[in-house]
Amino acid sequence: MNTNLYGICMVKNEEDIIAFCLTHAAKYCKKIFVLDNGSTDKTWERVKKLSCQNKKIIPFERKVCRYGVGLRGYVFNKVRDRFQNGDWILILDSDEFLEVDPMPYISYCERRGFDMIFTYQAQFYITPLDFEKRWYKNGFKPIESFMELPSYYFINWREPRLFRYSSSLEWPDMDTNGYPSQIDYPNGLERRSNKKIINRHYQYRSLAQIKKRLALRSNLFKTTGRFRHNQEKDFQKYIRNHKRLKKSILDQIIKPTVFDFLRLYLIRRSNRFKMIINNRTLVQKKDLR
Repeated sequence: MNTNLYGICMVKNEEDIIAFCLTHAAKYCKKIFVLDNGSTDKTWERVKKLSCQNKKIIPFERKVCRYGVGLRGYVFNKVRDRFQNGDWILILDSDEFLEVDPMPYISYCERRGFDMIFTYQAQFYITPLDFEKRWYKNGFKPIESFMELPSYYFINWREPRLFRYSSSLEWPDMDTNGYPSQIDYPNGLERRSNKKIINRHYQYRSLAQIKKRLALRSNLFKTTGRFRHNQEKDFQKYIRNHKRLKKSILDQIIKPTVFDFLRLYLIRRSNRFKMIINNRTLVQKKDLR
């Protein structure tokens, strides 16, 4: 199969994990175009340094502006002349890692005419078992392996992450007010694959990083209305009970179970059920003392 896979990654203040994320994705991608949305830490510097070591990493642009997922569309529209019909695009968040090589899934889609692949999001959480670990205390030290990340997870969401390129696709990157749009992926995609890939999501990684993330998401909610789910200011509300999560074992591939499928089905159809599920995994304050 001669299909090329390209990545589009939007980052902001992910200095601890960005190099690890891009290096992992570069195993599958021909090129990864990185847009920095105004980082105030060392994220952009680390992207540029990594690009000197790995020519697949392209520091596309540092664009300081109001946040919007349409910034991915901005990159897409700027570089689409490099794509050919039939190539695939990976929407890469800077704290995510595909669990397996996506090329066999892409080959499957090409044989059956699918043009979009969703991922099951394995959300990794900090638990009380992590409080004494070095990586939890160190904060923004560069992460080099999964050993330096949380090991307990919960599959509780799914998102589109890969799509097949066609010259007919349109991705509006600006809204009527001149701000980046909130359009997640191009218009014109028609057939979703029935097979999905596990995507590891490490949105919470250390005490310092959690606090910094919450401050950033609070500001984004005020300007864009997104990230309502990240408005709890008490960081302890993001600590989870490991007894109600699954543990990731090194060298073992995460695979969804029947219960994961059922949970996702119910979550998509009931906000109340989603709240119940999330509350069941929370750690009570008395357990944090």
